[in-house]
Amino acid sequence: MDSLCSHTHNSSALTAYCNMSEISRLRRSPTIDFDILMKIIDLLADEGNQKARKAVMAMSRTCRYLRSEGVRRLFARPVRVNVVNQPHLVAPFCHFMLGDPGLHFPLLHRLAIDVELLVEEVARLLSRVLAQSSCLEHLQIDSLMDVEPPVVAIVCCAVAALTSLKHLIVGPCSSNAHRSCPRIFYDAMQNIRSPLISIHIYMPTFELPSDRILYVRDQDPIFLLSRLTGSLRSVGIGGQITVGGGIRVYTLVEELQVSCYLNGMPDLRTYMLCFPNARHLRCGFSNNSWVRHRHSDDIFREGCCFATVQEWHDYNKRDSDRHARAWPMLRSFQGSIIDAYVLSLPCRVSRLHMLSTGGERSMEYAMLSTILSQTQPSSLRLCLKVYETRGYIPILPPQSLWAGYLTELEVRFNIVKPFFDLDECFLHIEEMLRPISVTSFRLEFRCANIDVQDGETLLDHSEMDNLRDVRCGTAWYGVKFCHTQNVISQQNLYERVREIMAAIPTLRKVILLWARCYATLPNWVVGIDLDNVPHSVDRPGDWSDKWDENDKDW
Repeated sequence: MDSLCSHTHNSSALTAYCNMSEISRLRRSPTIDFDILMKIIDLLADEGNQKARKAVMAMSRTCRYLRSEGVRRLFARPVRVNVVNQPHLVAPFCHFMLGDPGLHFPLLHRLAIDVELLVEEVARLLSRVLAQSSCLEHLQIDSLMDVEPPVVAIVCCAVAALTSLKHLIVGPCSSNAHRSCPRIFYDAMQNIRSPLISIHIYMPTFELPSDRILYVRDQDPIFLLSRLTGSLRSVGIGGQITVGGGIRVYTLVEELQVSCYLNGMPDLRTYMLCFPNARHLRCGFSNNSWVRHRHSDDIFREGCCFATVQEWHDYNKRDSDRHARAWPMLRSFQGSIIDAYVLSLPCRVSRLHMLSTGGERSMEYAMLSTILSQTQPSSLRLCLKVYETRGYIPILPPQSLWAGYLTELEVRFNIVKPFFDLDECFLHIEEMLRPISVTSFRLEFRCANIDVQDGETLLDHSEMDNLRDVRCGTAWYGVKFCHTQNVISQQNLYERVREIMAAIPTLRKVILLWARCYATLPNWVVGIDLDNVPHSVDRPGDWSDKWDENDKDW
């Protein structure tokens, strides 16, 4: 591919023939077929990596028509600027856009830019670009609060003046934001002109003026976005926030994402009153760290927004009883077990996706039992982490009223131990499935014998220290041994699936997937699906398995 790009770039015949008036002559050229050339550009643009983009740009420099088509195809994908801490690329991007506004701006629909280390002069140049981006619909700005207040003001004013935006993301920033920056952003959002459909904002860390002050309007995203109550359908409010100072009703919002219990204010009453038609609720964001608790931690008494986990649970349970009509049912909830327990959801949830974050096992088990009784899900995904000194059995509480609703069950084991007893695990799985009438079961084994999982904060490193000598080798350094792979490779997994199907007569589908450490796809997938052809599944994993789409499963 590189040789083709080099040949194309240096071909004097192509540069001579390739102009707007002689396209037909180019199509008849025996050297390079024009349609093939355009297909190559399409394939490179779809590939999306930096090397492919450079190849498209090299081909686009050969003539005016290929320049137009190359830009068109590159701009059909999200344009990303300064995503790897390269602020020197922002100014060239702005000059490029302003160099041919008639061609470039109508093509710019999606832009993601990190403004970290941006200086005021370049910020004004970026403001000129945004001012002419009349077709821009998706905009993501990261590190907005990490720059000087004049830069924040310039960028915020430019964003507020846009009229074409439909989706806005203001990405995470550090805790070093200037005290005036949140206020600048707040004022800009109050004057935004675009009728946004979705917005995801991450509020910066701040210090309350006094221990007696629990609410600051500048940190209340519900007030912050109140100008958009008539257009928003999806809202994500992350970072350190305060809510409860008043009610603004967002009647169109069906998707709501809020901070996890450690960062936000888990006042369920406010969320139900302000988002009465919410159908999908998620706690936590991909950039937030989940806390992995010690096995002896009393997670009921863990601190949570000026109170404890148990106190917030009790408060939300008492308060939600008075507003039971707000959410008759949620289609989905995603978050940690503690998140769900803190909110004390007062309605059924069709799809429940929860993450175990540790703590004293009997306490987490009691939380899970309460959650399942409250929500009565028909589909449940539960992600566990198995340590050498932490038992994972039993997985689910004893049969109760919720068991009659459950039809789909997914369990992921993230294994942090040198030897995993698969025989014991499969015996328990059969015992777990017998009392419930599930028709579909998905079982995942994932090796996690690495120091720290992505997005994870450990409170107790003793287990990691104990396993240091038997940790799996990293493929990056050429050491490919994996403990979990070693155990699973000795098993007849398809026979295991058959045994589960035979033991549970209600099952119509069983899928088993496993992956070694550091894998982004399952190493292998086996299963039986009686309702689809072929009934038998036995293949390598691929992207259709959605192995990494279940965010924060570790």
